Amino acid sequence: MTIIGSLILSLALAVGLPGNAFVVWTILYRMRRQRRTVTCVLILNLAVADGVTLLTTPFWIHFLVVEDWVFGRGLCKAFHYACCLNMYASVFLIAFMSVDRLAAVARPYTAARLRRKALAVRVLVGLWTLAALMALPAPIYREVHIGGVRCRDVCEPVHRNLADTVFHYVAETAVGFLVPYAVIVASYMVVSHRMRSLRTQRKNQIERLIVAIVVAFGLFWLPYHAINLAQVGAKVAGDADLRNWLKEKRPIVTALAFIGSSVNPVLYAFTGLELIRSAGPNFMAKLFEVTTVDGTASQSKSRPGTSGVNAADIHTGL
Repeated sequence: MTIIGSLILSLALAVGLPGNAFVVWTILYRMRRQRRTVTCVLILNLAVADGVTLLTTPFWIHFLVVEDWVFGRGLCKAFHYACCLNMYASVFLIAFMSVDRLAAVARPYTAARLRRKALAVRVLVGLWTLAALMALPAPIYREVHIGGVRCRDVCEPVHRNLADTVFHYVAETAVGFLVPYAVIVASYMVVSHRMRSLRTQRKNQIERLIVAIVVAFGLFWLPYHAINLAQVGAKVAGDADLRNWLKEKRPIVTALAFIGSSVNPVLYAFTGLELIRSAGPNFMAKLFEVTTVDGTASQSKSRPGTSGVNAADIHTGL
């Protein structure tokens, strides 16, 4: 399990770190040459959160390979807090982007009035603050103690009682997966339905990206949170053998969650291959913002008195 987990983490590091660095560079490149948009700021925050998480992977790979945490109690707590903070931030940002896409497609004129940079900054501060608070149990429950097959130092959760176990894992799964994923799926179902009614050249690109984001999010995060809930059930049932078996599987499901932090740039690139050739470094923003433009264009054609309104003009400054 530790060997497989370390290999998966190595893959996540090799693909995700340069991928997210490229995303950050493309967005900063756009911001330098054009006005900042809410979409660009959201993608930038997501790439930074995923990138910071991936920066910790060499330490986890070393831990899995040698089965000994040699970096001390302080870094054990600090790294897990950083990972959980950015995990929550990534999930919240993806959920917020899904709601933002929904508003842009379903109510583009209302969204144009609401999607201002000042409001976006307040929302982002709120999301990061909530993520920082939700991540606090990670350093509280994480300790370094003697354990493992080789009886060396291990950095892992230590719960004093059943209540701590239930609170830690149930809260993490509910707030970090179930609620955001429900928001993501519901929002993108509406967006996908709306996009079917539009006649745009990029409609298929957006639909593929929507499906890929939803499937990838669930695929890479579901095993981790399933282990969380299973460990709670084993603790409640007092099944020590099941708890040990689940503990052995945790390195793999945690490594899969790290893959979730590296997969977004790959999805963007494969979905926007045509845009890469035509738009260059600016393809990322164009790929995401096309739903807003198309949705606005669709309503501008159907709304009386708006035949002379240009969709791109309405979207300017968002």
